[in-house]
Amino acid sequence: MIPHETTDRLAANGHAAVNGVVRRVAAPKHRDRPRVNADPYAELLANIQRPVGPAGQLPQVVGVTSCTRREGVSTVAANLALTAAQSLGKNVLLVDARVSRPTLHQHLASPRSPGLSEYLAGAADLADCLFQCDLECLTLLPAGNVGNVSDHAEATSVTPLLEAIRADFWLVVIDLPPVDELGDCWLLAGHLDGTVLVLAAERVAAHTARRAAERLLRAGVRLLGAVFNGVR
Repeated sequence: MIPHETTDRLAANGHAAVNGVVRRVAAPKHRDRPRVNADPYAELLANIQRPVGPAGQLPQVVGVTSCTRREGVSTVAANLALTAAQSLGKNVLLVDARVSRPTLHQHLASPRSPGLSEYLAGAADLADCLFQCDLECLTLLPAGNVGNVSDHAEATSVTPLLEAIRADFWLVVIDLPPVDELGDCWLLAGHLDGTVLVLAAERVAAHTARRAAERLLRAGVRLLGAVFNGVR
């Protein structure tokens, strides 16, 4: 069980914890805790829950990535998962696939391992890698501590993992590395129902965003859309 005892630390980093739910908000100007507006994430959730592909199925396993580092991908992924779990009351899994630079376990006060890399390496069962959050419908699969995902994804196919999480969770949100560092997650990204591209407003040039989108599409990754983060 992931505890509530993260409020002060998260708020100090521009987050607020509300009923055990981590929300990304503007850094407070005063000591008073700011009110959290979840509407953008509810809108994002509604936008990605649209039929895709020839079969017209709703995306169930969704990745979140960016062009480069520090564009707020983990914040968007966490809030999307938290909003879905809280508003819909259905089982949601949040996966930290940023094995080299994981952060979700810190934000949610969870152990880093065992996690995704241990499971893919065959060092742990999936059940041992899942951590229940205080919000009953939300579960975290942390990154783990065993090397890069690609070191084990070829030897241990991601197919059994995806089959297992599809069976147990209504929505799976995967926090992916940025496109220019996605080398250890390309195999995983190619098996997702779709991916959201996060763009730091006023920082990422149009040609950089276009190049990232084209690279994803060439790799067979279905783009569900883009999120402009940090819009004022």
